Amino acid sequence: MSVVSFDLGNDSCIIAVARQHGIIDVVLNDESKRETPGIVCFADKQRFMGTAGAASTMMNYRNSISQIKRLIGRQYSNPELQRDLKALSFIVIEGPDGYPLLQVQYLGETTYFTPIHLFGMVLSNLKRIAEKNLNAKVVDCCIGIPVYFTDLQRRAVYGCCNNCWS
Repeated sequence: MSVVSFDLGNDSCIIAVARQHGIIDVVLNDESKRETPGIVCFADKQRFMGTAGAASTMMNYRNSISQIKRLIGRQYSNPELQRDLKALSFIVIEGPDGYPLLQVQYLGETTYFTPIHLFGMVLSNLKRIAEKNLNAKVVDCCIGIPVYFTDLQRRAVYGCCNNCWS
């Protein structure tokens, strides 16, 4: 049995597998690259993730969500989040619970997603890539969390993982 690890960065993600006898392999994505962009791009009738999402960004930058890790588990009023929002190309509004909601045009209408929902989409894509590489179902994994994450951010990632694996 192999142990799968996901390193989720702001821009890209890496999947590693620890195999028997201590051998660690970095998994290649569908385009034979070690890094998979952490992007979700929404088009009129479909959604693109990873490398396909990055390729679609040029044509649809307002509906291309990246830097999701910067948003997860933070209140909309957080000063650091407000600073980060100035550099993002997509629309972020404050949700009724005080957390950010990301606005996109999807399936012909305005749709809102939470950062946790989008993070789950990225994680599900990585899980699919790992399962394809292993020819086996991924039932457990290890996810790298930055040391500077608050407890709230850690819990948000944990909750997202539970949703992806249930």
